Amino acid sequence: ERSDQDRQDYHVRGSIIGGSALVDIDVIRNPYPNQVVARGQVELLEWSIVELKERMKEDKSVEAAVFSTLYLDLVEGLKRRKATQGNTQRLGTIDRDLKDRSMHEFGILIKAVLSDEMVHPSERRMVREFMASNDITQDDLLTLLVENGWSKEEWEQGAKLSTNAIQDKIRNIPSMLRAANIRSRITDHDPGESRK
Repeated sequence: ERSDQDRQDYHVRGSIIGGSALVDIDVIRNPYPNQVVARGQVELLEWSIVELKERMKEDKSVEAAVFSTLYLDLVEGLKRRKATQGNTQRLGTIDRDLKDRSMHEFGILIKAVLSDEMVHPSERRMVREFMASNDITQDDLLTLLVENGWSKEEWEQGAKLSTNAIQDKIRNIPSMLRAANIRSRITDHDPGESRK
């Protein structure tokens, strides 16, 4: 039987140790600031930061998986920190190191949210909640969006694609359905014929 503390610390999925180096390579110049202790059997996979970044650049599904794991680690860490800090303590009253750490974590969160070039409403809500609980401003968000190649309009639209590109994709849906032999109300008429 596990104690409450063991249940709280137990992870079914993996975690990334030192993952912040994917966002800020300068952190590898210093020793890792935390001691990692495993309780029980562990499977360890080690990657060179350079090799992992190359693989992520080549394969967007790998990038999305890595950023998703970082995102989940961040959310769990925020929940733990919030539980120990309490809700009444505001970041503005805490020292600059904590603000820097929050901005660093926010950078990871934004990179994870943007990795698939779509912003889901639940991701947008998570970003708003993180901003509110960590005194992060709209200007901070805009700076990170620009650093990641996004505009304010794309963020608000929820997609990296331009409106014209989205419209082009929508226009191609009937031909893609026909090519896949999928019948639908939008493919049941002749492509040259106008719909009534």
